Amino acid sequence: MMPERFAIQWPIVSTGEFAAIGGAMLEFVDNPTNIVRVRRLPSSHEDLARYARMNSPLNNQSTVFDRDAVLAVGNVRDVQFMEDYDLFARLIAHGYRLHSVDKPLVLVHAQDTMYDRRTDARFAKSERQMQKNLVEMGLISRPRAVINYAIRQTFRALPRPLLKLAYVGLFHRPDALDSPAAEVQRWTEVDWPGFRPEPDWDKAADE
Repeated sequence: MMPERFAIQWPIVSTGEFAAIGGAMLEFVDNPTNIVRVRRLPSSHEDLARYARMNSPLNNQSTVFDRDAVLAVGNVRDVQFMEDYDLFARLIAHGYRLHSVDKPLVLVHAQDTMYDRRTDARFAKSERQMQKNLVEMGLISRPRAVINYAIRQTFRALPRPLLKLAYVGLFHRPDALDSPAAEVQRWTEVDWPGFRPEPDWDKAADE
């Protein structure tokens, strides 16, 4: 995570106005200084609620939740691959408010396995369930659910090179890249523990 993450989020959390507060996300390849994307989402609740009709409205890795609100809407449910989207949508449907900070809060390793997960054949079943849930919550109509399903399945059926390009086109904000990259470089030089390599779990198991 970025060193100032909670210093940025806590003042918003402490207002008690929002049930979930996320932020922008930096994606890197190989090492934390090789940032390839900045994934930003809308900031205001109204824009996030509109965005949720098609996609998950918050970057889950960056999100701080109001525990009471999450429990009030039924906690996390089993919607494979889309548990976070389902939870955010239920919060919106029950009148809770969301917010996204327009600053990078976390640094995420964007491995190719990310695309494997998005093209997993089991996604189609989960997608149908998620669209059904959105209709039942009153967030979208049945015709909109059919359109959503068709668009999202077409996206996932793209060949890997085109899928990567589409992902970049949807989520990357190149104009926002320089400053975060410099910030990561600065904190890497002082060995900020939040940027240390991911554990080698196979090696740890052998030991």
